[in-house]
Amino acid sequence: MLYPLFMAGAALIHPNESTCRARLLDAVMHAREVAYDEREEPLFSGDDARLKTALLLLSIGYHESRWNPHALNPDGDAGIMQTRAFWWAGHTREEILGDAVLGYRLGLHALQHLRSVCGGDARRWLGAFASGKCGGAPGMAGALCGPVGLCNES
Repeated sequence: MLYPLFMAGAALIHPNESTCRARLLDAVMHAREVAYDEREEPLFSGDDARLKTALLLLSIGYHESRWNPHALNPDGDAGIMQTRAFWWAGHTREEILGDAVLGYRLGLHALQHLRSVCGGDARRWLGAFASGKCGGAPGMAGALCGPVGLCNES
């Protein structure tokens, strides 16, 4: 399962982003670790549910932080998936910034919650991830799911 994730991740990288190329393998390994963890519910259904979940985590991580687990934006969103503080589940900013797997896991939990609240396809609940409103920020949502072809998946 690493090869399809690696190839999908490589396809996300802009040719001038050498820093992202250096982070690709770690990003793939960490996204896979979370998505294939049997304790976690995948975001999609079907035989390839965990692969699709890993692809989406990888895409969001690239878009939000360029796979930098130490990323912190001025609003306080932190980690590889730039989760907001209310999704941190008792973890500290320092813990999130120091652990890409934790960053992916907290992002997955946020997405699982938003999927259950918003319903519909990935574009709908990713809009909530981006804007706080189900179906909000359709352009941003499309930027998160479009590169891996998952916008119409539910």
